[in-house]
Amino acid sequence: MTVDCISNILNMPKFIEGNSFDDFKKLYDYMLEEDFAFDKIYNIDNINNTANDTANNTASNTASNTADDTDNDTDNEESSLDKLDKLEKNVKIIHVAGTNGKGTTCKVLNDIILESEKSVGLFTSPHLIRFNERIKINGIDIDDNELYEAYEHIGDIYKNFEKEKGIVYKEIQSQYIFLMAMYVFLKHDLEYIILETGLGGRYDATNAVHRKEIAVITSVDLDHCDILGDTVEKIALEKAMIITPETKACVYLDDKNSVTEVIENRIKEINSINRCEASGVTGDDFRIIEKHGESVDFSMVCGYYKNWMFSVNFIGDYQIEDTVIALRTLEYLEDIRDNEDAVKYALKNISWPGRMERTKENIIIDGAHNRAGIDAFLKEYKSFDAKGEKHLAIAVMKDKDYEYVINACIDAVGNDRKVIFTELDNPRALTVKELLEDSENLKNLENFENLENSENSENSENSENSENLENSLDSDILKNPENSEPENKYREKIIFIKNPEEVVDKWRKYRKNHKDDVLFFAGSLYLAGEIKKITETRF
Repeated sequence: MTVDCISNILNMPKFIEGNSFDDFKKLYDYMLEEDFAFDKIYNIDNINNTANDTANNTASNTASNTADDTDNDTDNEESSLDKLDKLEKNVKIIHVAGTNGKGTTCKVLNDIILESEKSVGLFTSPHLIRFNERIKINGIDIDDNELYEAYEHIGDIYKNFEKEKGIVYKEIQSQYIFLMAMYVFLKHDLEYIILETGLGGRYDATNAVHRKEIAVITSVDLDHCDILGDTVEKIALEKAMIITPETKACVYLDDKNSVTEVIENRIKEINSINRCEASGVTGDDFRIIEKHGESVDFSMVCGYYKNWMFSVNFIGDYQIEDTVIALRTLEYLEDIRDNEDAVKYALKNISWPGRMERTKENIIIDGAHNRAGIDAFLKEYKSFDAKGEKHLAIAVMKDKDYEYVINACIDAVGNDRKVIFTELDNPRALTVKELLEDSENLKNLENFENLENSENSENSENSENSENLENSLDSDILKNPENSEPENKYREKIIFIKNPEEVVDKWRKYRKNHKDDVLFFAGSLYLAGEIKKITETRF
């Protein structure tokens, strides 16, 4: 049953023209209103609003009557919003947006809150291996039974919403999953909820919540330009719209550029309505003291944690910036921020799958997939102190800026290395054929061997004794006949291997005589998940 429900969710459309975000917020409100007996769960005896006593009394009477009493729709809506506000006052919601780094920031906050003995729900996307990863209660993925219950229940909410409110609202994947998460979180009566936006911010499902303790914005760069806008300023505005009038504080990465200006203008706009404290995080806020291979020591040089020393269980420098954003966020959580032991222990023992994560077989995986992300990853790749040689394998999505990613990787490995390119079993994934067809230098695609029909090196055992990994894979390259000119621009710098599993298999053989070499995978979170699954289930 669970497999079927996950398949149904992942097959839902990601966008439906005609669906109004305002209607989605009404759907979210309807779910909360229907599912949670406020007076029983939260001990709410009544809702007082002295400025609207008459309206509230009318609304209370209306709420006990039938839902189709349209004469009192306005009053009933006011009462519902009061109830929802009261509900969300019982939980502190931290809302995180950004192009890169938001997942790491969410995980740091989650682990520190949990170590401080507070209950917390974490909503992130996408998942690497199991769908359940997206919804966590106190650090643990929800089980299949709770997942299925939430799926079924939200389906009923959609049906009843249309029947009772007369609003036809079709199911969209990200919104459906968010409703499932909030249903689970509020049912558990948590103290904190951390929400990671899926796309943008303004119209992301997570922005349906009414009251936020803190809005957090990590790095902003070009990504999803067809939806969010073709400049970083436009994208920044979409993300800055998670700062709503009910937001108490905002923490953001301050790069002293046009993105910062957009965010700060939004904060000023909100402050004209309601007080929203704000903290910008810069590279001057912290200092890296020492890198230990698997962890980094750093100190804060300003803010609440000034002169505090931390050790975080991350490899990448860029992850330190995300960690500092989380620490600056903690400054606004008075019930947690002073717990030095909890903060330091959580950082020392944190792990975040798919982000500069070392797995079995001396493989490091990173989900970097856009310009800024791949630049940050390649900086770590080049500076990584490996005892042996470093190798790089990638897979990319065709709806991303894959030319930039591929060329950046080619430049990073240097003249004496080749990048391994592999395909993912995903309709969005770029295939070898598509990559070659897209090359402006390719004139005769038919002169290239078809990947599916190309001979591989299964009959050759020289991979164990070859000088380097790339040479051992030469027979897997798509061959360009001598009489075919000009050559494809990727021919001399890329090795094509059919799938990630085959890459790992060849890597294991090669490592028998190259124990200190390291293989990096990057280009997609889907690739990170696939490699993680292969290494965890097979070795």
